[in-house]
Amino acid sequence: MARGEPWIDYCADLKHSPSQMEACSAIVGNVLEFDDAGEPLNEKHAERRAVAWLCQYCTGDLLPGEPALEPWECELH
Repeated sequence: MARGEPWIDYCADLKHSPSQMEACSAIVGNVLEFDDAGEPLNEKHAERRAVAWLCQYCTGDLLPGEPALEPWECELH
């Protein structure tokens, strides 16, 4: 956890709402990009976007300085 970011007990918050984990997986899948060899190019960015969504779900606020999530990032396919 980066300095200044809120502590969130994600496991406790998500225990009763597993569909939220599906949303996190969708965000990572939608944001993640791969090179021609199939190696991820932006793994940390995709992870950060999922964490931003999860933080917003659990607290009602995005992480400080985090841009709003775009609709395409959250689409389930």
